[in-house]
Amino acid sequence: MIPVRLAISGFLSYQEPAELDFTGIHVACISGRNGAGKSAMLDAITWALFGEARKNDDSIINDSEDIKTAKVDFEFIYENTNYLVRRQKTKGKSVIAEFFIRGEDGESWKPLTEKRAGDTNKRICSTLHMDYKTFINASFFLQGKADQFTGQNAAERKKILSTILNLDVWETYKAKAAEKRKLAENNALYIKGLIDEAEAELKQEPVFQEALKNAQIRAAEAEKAYRDADEKWQMAKTNEASLKALQENAERKVQEEARQERSIRDQQNVLNIRTGEMKDLRLELANAEMIENNYSRLMAVRGRLDQLSAAAAAFSRLENERIHLESAIQNTENRLRYEYSQLDREKKDQERLLQDRQRLDEIHKTLSPAVEQLTNACSVLPAYRQELIEISNKGAEKKQIIKNLDEKVREINGKLERFLANSGGVCPTCGREMDEEHCRTHSGELRQEIERIRGEQASMEADLTVERKKYSALKTQIQQLEAQEKELNSRRLELTKTVQQLSSINEQLSGREAREKRLAEIGKALDMNDFCPEERAKLQTLKDEITGLAYDRKEHEQLNAQKNSLAGAEQEHQKLIAARSRIEPLEREIAEKQKLLSEAQEQLQTLRDERVRAQNDYQNLKSLMPDLKQIENERIRTNQLRDSANKALGQAEQRVKHLDDARETMKNRGEDYQEKLIEIRRCKDLEKAFGKDGIPALLIEQAVPEIEEQANEILQQLSNGSMSLQLNTQGTYKSKKDEVKETLDILISDPYGVREYEMFSGGEAFRINFSIRLALSRILAQRAGSRLQTLVIDEGFGSQDEEGRVRLAEAITAVQDDFEKILVITHLPELKEVFPARIEVEKTLNGSHMEVIL
Repeated sequence: MIPVRLAISGFLSYQEPAELDFTGIHVACISGRNGAGKSAMLDAITWALFGEARKNDDSIINDSEDIKTAKVDFEFIYENTNYLVRRQKTKGKSVIAEFFIRGEDGESWKPLTEKRAGDTNKRICSTLHMDYKTFINASFFLQGKADQFTGQNAAERKKILSTILNLDVWETYKAKAAEKRKLAENNALYIKGLIDEAEAELKQEPVFQEALKNAQIRAAEAEKAYRDADEKWQMAKTNEASLKALQENAERKVQEEARQERSIRDQQNVLNIRTGEMKDLRLELANAEMIENNYSRLMAVRGRLDQLSAAAAAFSRLENERIHLESAIQNTENRLRYEYSQLDREKKDQERLLQDRQRLDEIHKTLSPAVEQLTNACSVLPAYRQELIEISNKGAEKKQIIKNLDEKVREINGKLERFLANSGGVCPTCGREMDEEHCRTHSGELRQEIERIRGEQASMEADLTVERKKYSALKTQIQQLEAQEKELNSRRLELTKTVQQLSSINEQLSGREAREKRLAEIGKALDMNDFCPEERAKLQTLKDEITGLAYDRKEHEQLNAQKNSLAGAEQEHQKLIAARSRIEPLEREIAEKQKLLSEAQEQLQTLRDERVRAQNDYQNLKSLMPDLKQIENERIRTNQLRDSANKALGQAEQRVKHLDDARETMKNRGEDYQEKLIEIRRCKDLEKAFGKDGIPALLIEQAVPEIEEQANEILQQLSNGSMSLQLNTQGTYKSKKDEVKETLDILISDPYGVREYEMFSGGEAFRINFSIRLALSRILAQRAGSRLQTLVIDEGFGSQDEEGRVRLAEAITAVQDDFEKILVITHLPELKEVFPARIEVEKTLNGSHMEVIL
């Protein structure tokens, strides 16, 4: 994994967005004061990749009030492919993790993000082939975790080493071999069951053959009994069909007799109706003279009514036009009176608006100069505020300088105390013997340095006092101006409201003269009825036309009454004409229907005789019919016995036939079973070979000497040749002296003998830890297809003396060609210039800031 770009926002000490480009960096020192944000930078990398940092809750979000979300983007190269991990945490919400791969165009990003953050984490670990624990053991030397590998127990060390060396793949192979073994065992068990079942069946062969012979005899007997019963049933069904035909014929004759009776009744009804019609026609012809007179009177009344109806239509049209014109004139008068009342009310309202406008004009004249005066007074407020911020920043800088000078004085006092404590011995500074003159001279120099610093502090504090007074005075001016600013805002609001009210009043007063003129015109027209002249003239003309019509409504009503009294005369006249034309054809129709009725009665008697004969034939055959239900039940019973016998025969034949399959199974499955047993033995051998005591143990045994050699090379360089280490991968059990135990013990040799790693502490323990960790990283980086190409060391120098720090720096320089990126974090100023590049981290008022210095 090679870092390319890191972008941080709202994460731990990084308040504002900060970005670091690793391009062009090979070996670099990350420097800055304690708490500046150096380690937070590495926390951002591990949090982005694995969701792991010093904290994993809302506390990773910067504590500024306006920061609600922590976000980290980390771009890196892995096996020549660019990846981007983006992780963010919002207060009170779950972490969002996104994973991308560079597209084929070299610009876009293709998402690899899963549905859940946990699944995305698994995909990142799968891509890197390591988890957080392996990553910090092999590539990251995190602050306070230098013994992350060596501090584990022996078994855990070996497990971590196995993961670092990518030996987990053998566990996959072991799992696949176990899966294949279990499948083979299941198959073998299944095949053995088939063989046992076939063997049991072959032992039953004599029984099966005897059962087959008996089943064949029973099937033949059942077949014969069924054929006899079926023959009886077929004969009975034939007789049943004949009986049913006779029954249907008798029923059909009954239906024909009933239809003929209905037909005779219908013909008699029609004849009766036609006879009645003939009687009615004769009565109508007897009243012919009266019907003709009534019809003549009706025609005369209708002629006069047509004349009166035309006059009535004209009268109605003229009357409607008169009513319409009178309504239009009245509507116009109502509209004018409503408009007059509205204009009169508006006139009174505008008189009140004129008074309001005069009052608002006076307020405007007063507010305008006051607002202008306050605006001029508050114009300097932004500049004063900026100046106040600058004074505050200068004061903070001076406070920090005074604090730093205090620390320096305490440091010099400590040196002076140590110097005076060694009086008469060896000088802790230059190493020479301390005589009286040297003691006096050197202590005087230290006291002079203290006095000089105290003087510088006093000067700074005097300047700080001046700045405080200036700050206080400026703060008072700003407060006074802010009070005026509040008054200005209030006056501006009042002025704006006044202008808006004046504008509204002027808009309402527009057109006032035109409305007053219109009010006078309407009043004059109403007083003199001077409106709708055309409508009034047309109304008089209509009244004259109505008088000229001379329409008599009473005569019209009397003639309508006569017409109503003669309403049936025209219908009676039509019926008279129809009666004269129908009487002769009706007489012929009655004679024909009487003849047809006589013929139908003769045919009815013939049908009755045929129906009696059909019923007698049906009853005679029915008395000779056997019990069909009993015959059918016997046929069903024999058929069931036949099916049961055939089924038993089939089962017996199948059991005998299956014996051949059992012999074939015994032959073929026996060979398959032996093959599965061989496969099971092979899989068990593979499981053992792929287990932790197999190939992985051998690979670790091969890697340990190389790790041991690399670690000793570094450790001897760090200890000036006084220390070496030995890694033991096997031991013995306390209770089982003859059994070998897989382990990873660390033994250290120094001038005092050979001891276990756990017996060392402080600077010596760190040198051992550093040597082993660096050896692991160096070896993995040198291997073909290496995944670890970055080395990060966080605060590894604090426990070392000056010589130890130099040796650690030399060890890092010695392995720089084995890694694409090496980053060393320290707050020690003397180590900044040891490395060719530097990433400077600084804590500002707006959070941590980082800058690359090449």
